[in-house]
Amino acid sequence: MTPSSAQRRLIILTEGHTEPITGKTAACLVRYRPSEVAALLDSTQAGKTAGEVLGVGGDVPIVAQLSEVPDATALAIGIAPPGGKIPASWRSVILEAIQRGLSVISGLHEFLCDDPEFAAAAAEHGVE
Repeated sequence: MTPSSAQRRLIILTEGHTEPITGKTAACLVRYRPSEVAALLDSTQAGKTAGEVLGVGGDVPIVAQLSEVPDATALAIGIAPPGGKIPASWRSVILEAIQRGLSVISGLHEFLCDDPEFAAAAAEHGVE
């Protein structure tokens, strides 16, 4: 079951791309949906805040691991990469999120539900 936006707590995945251009999806979420954003996930910027790195988002923390945000309900893909494809190195993070019971929100051209591995994991763990 997907939580309503009032209950949703997002971790925004930006690993290695927490900057205003490539990370524009993350920047928009922290700017326009701040009450839903629990943290950004980027081990290269961990310990900083969204405000420091993106110029928006104030004190939203940047963390290195999903486990640092136990109240998260969903993982949002926070970048707009060339070609709209998920970086291959992110697959393990997305699978970990699904295994932790987090729904995954993505606006990329590559639909996660069409990926057999992601679809099977989501069905097994009851997430979208």
